[in-house]
Amino acid sequence: MNPTLKRALQVTAGLTALMVILLVAVPLLVHPNQFRAPIGALVKSATGRTLTIRGDVGLAFFPSLELILRDLSLEEDPDFGVEPLAEARTLVMGVKFVPLLSGRVEMNRAELSGLRLRLVTREDGRANWSSLLAHPGQRDDAGRADTPVNPATLLNRLLGISNGGIEIGKASLFVHDRQAGLDFKIEPWDFTTGPIHPGRPVTVGSTLRFLEAAHGAQGRLEMKTQLRPLDQGQIRFEGLTIQLTSAVAQGLIKEVKAGLQAELILDTHARQAAWSRLELNANLWSDAEWMRELTLGFQGGLEMDLNSGRLAALQSRVNLLLKANALPPAGVRAVIRSDISADPWRRVLAMDNLEIEGPAGLKVIGELRAGGQPLLLEGSLEARRFDFRALLIALGRTIPAPADGKVCAGAEAEVAFSHKSGTWSISQLSLGVDDTHLSGSAEWSVPESRLRFDGRVDSLDLTRFVPLLSGGVKSEGEGESTLHLPGRDWRVAGTFQAGRLITPKGELTDLDLVVATQDGVMRVDPLTFGLHEGRTRGWIEVDQNGPEPVLRLEQDAEGVRIGSLLKYGLGWSGVDGKGGWQARLTTRGHERLALWRALDGEIRLDMADGVVSGMDLVGKVRQAHAQFTRQRAPLSGAEETTFARLTATAQLREGRSRISELKASGPDLLVSGSGEVDCVKRQVDANLSVDVTTALRAVALDVERYQGLTQPWTLRGPLEALKRFEPGGIDFSQVSAPTKE
Repeated sequence: MNPTLKRALQVTAGLTALMVILLVAVPLLVHPNQFRAPIGALVKSATGRTLTIRGDVGLAFFPSLELILRDLSLEEDPDFGVEPLAEARTLVMGVKFVPLLSGRVEMNRAELSGLRLRLVTREDGRANWSSLLAHPGQRDDAGRADTPVNPATLLNRLLGISNGGIEIGKASLFVHDRQAGLDFKIEPWDFTTGPIHPGRPVTVGSTLRFLEAAHGAQGRLEMKTQLRPLDQGQIRFEGLTIQLTSAVAQGLIKEVKAGLQAELILDTHARQAAWSRLELNANLWSDAEWMRELTLGFQGGLEMDLNSGRLAALQSRVNLLLKANALPPAGVRAVIRSDISADPWRRVLAMDNLEIEGPAGLKVIGELRAGGQPLLLEGSLEARRFDFRALLIALGRTIPAPADGKVCAGAEAEVAFSHKSGTWSISQLSLGVDDTHLSGSAEWSVPESRLRFDGRVDSLDLTRFVPLLSGGVKSEGEGESTLHLPGRDWRVAGTFQAGRLITPKGELTDLDLVVATQDGVMRVDPLTFGLHEGRTRGWIEVDQNGPEPVLRLEQDAEGVRIGSLLKYGLGWSGVDGKGGWQARLTTRGHERLALWRALDGEIRLDMADGVVSGMDLVGKVRQAHAQFTRQRAPLSGAEETTFARLTATAQLREGRSRISELKASGPDLLVSGSGEVDCVKRQVDANLSVDVTTALRAVALDVERYQGLTQPWTLRGPLEALKRFEPGGIDFSQVSAPTKE
């Protein structure tokens, strides 16, 4: 036999014999239960807590020498109760053989199964795990740590101890953080490392499932990285990847998928962490109308101070893609750049040098702040000049072609706002669109049902803006108009002023109103504005204490150009003149037709120096007189009637207006009449009587003999066709045969 091979076989046989002897001798020489006290003392020294081993301590010899501990529990901090901080079914530690012979335990590899860990943080910020693994000199007589343990220092200690690796399987973690308001469970949690040797890289992996109680969030998280120890207590996390999938039962967000890739350097001495090449990509899904899906991508660096928890992300970039039902199918994109600093433990966030680039060239700059308890969010934003029409198109609005192609071509905005405990406050608002400038402030609180506002606008043409914002004007009869009101419990107080307000129904100038609510009654008083060369003053009241809202209105007007009012309000130009009215009206309901049907009250009209087009009342009388007296008929002039004064009173009941005391007078005119207007069906039925004597005073010599004669006129039909007057005949039979005049 080859001498070398022979020698190798002899060595192998010797080693095999030695292993057999050891396998037989170790159980006789070593009693596992004798390690209870050394293990307990080791844990007590490292954690300040008592470890209880209720099961037997065992040894295993194949495939490696292992110490097995069963049914373990770690003592809780006495200030947090008597329930154990941690429990485990089995702890298997690979141990070194030679130190074991002398009664010392040196770990080679650890496997922990059935772990149940309960972490509690009180309102004052103190946690039941604060003293774990703190240096013995940092504890008081009761074993509590003077300062909380630093996880970075903990990790550095772990990487400085050689062992075959750590494996935690099917663990359960319960977190109750009363300070942060968190209550969630992690189960199962699996954690593994590769072999650990000082100065060498270590692979680490972890997977877990979690359940958060407050919003019903549940999901899965997976983490992989390689830890590489560096000089001066630094650790590099290379190839760090984290994958998160979560579903939420309650709240705005219903589902989340996120992935993170980064390089991380952890300085255990300075207690700082520096993230580089950080990329975070997330998708969030929601049932909200304004957000069906949100895609978020973060790029940049991140620095974190482990002592205070503060972090900073300078020159960070966030890419957003928002999809919603009201947006185009492809969604809307935006880019956010900012210098971010935050303190998660104190809930403080600051975004400086904030820049937002949106669709259609929209660019917003400003700053944001958040912090405090309760949380206060405040900031200021400024949108520089942008194309408002192009923005609306990018947001999926259908833009009708305006007569003026420059409508909404330029816009700008500036706002300073804050939010705390459900209350939004806009301390400064400035909005400019074309030549329109709006400024003011507002505050509204949903929890307190409170709204306060103060607004001013120089000139606003709603006929230009409303079609753009609504995607076109709704056609007549397309849908029933509904009265939208704040809830009866809301408290509203505000003022609004407008120098010029153009609506589809007319133009208002110097609008001034004050709104206030109390005990379910909203009152706009005063409500004043200029209207077609005149001025109105009055008030409106809405009472929501009954099953349906009740509206009351009082209004006095003077010097109004009635023709313009009727043209814009009713689409009819049959009467013109200047005058005023006194209106006292009441109605109830939620919809437009219901409001018309319930309309009650009184309106008194007084006009001067006017004209009625479509009929010549005086001319018709004179033509009839010429025919009666067998004279040449006068030449027919314009089909209109002028008057010096016109008065009327309308009594309204359940949407029907009874017109009485209708009188019109002038040098050659004296008219009286009455009638009825159906406000719901927009129908009129009225009768006029023209005094013959007054009409003939300027053309007839024996005018007194026509005393008492009148010419009737009948008005029937829709309001939109009031030009269709029907004149009746004059009964000259009461007059003696005429002589030729």
